[in-house]
Amino acid sequence: MSLSLRYVAAILVAFAVSMVAVVSFGFFFFVVLGITSSTPFSSVLGLFYLALPGFAGVFVGALCLPRSHRVLAAVVLLVLGVSFVITVFVVVPPPQHRVFPRGIIGVAIGCLLGVALHYWRSRAINPVQPTAGRKAASGG
Repeated sequence: MSLSLRYVAAILVAFAVSMVAVVSFGFFFFVVLGITSSTPFSSVLGLFYLALPGFAGVFVGALCLPRSHRVLAAVVLLVLGVSFVITVFVVVPPPQHRVFPRGIIGVAIGCLLGVALHYWRSRAINPVQPTAGRKAASGG
């Protein structure tokens, strides 16, 4: 499969995973746990609820690409995900209902965690190799 088709697949997978995460986590948090706005930790759990779909979409979507492209794909998915949330909640509603969505902060945090995890995994797989000067100095 060509790389451009893999990027398209990554976008579609990220969107699907995010939507499944929103529905399943929403059901778990609000129905099973019975969390309402009067719960003492509702703001923290709300941030967690918004960060999970962002993280899941970016992380799983970037897995559709070869290892060497995953960090770049994660950054692209972060930009697309945040842009999607801004478009849905700021641009689409009528002008009297347009407000900056506070939830974008949670989504952005989740997406950034997905990017950070892919970056960390890429650094762990490609450890720093000693240079020729270091080999000669250490006697190796």
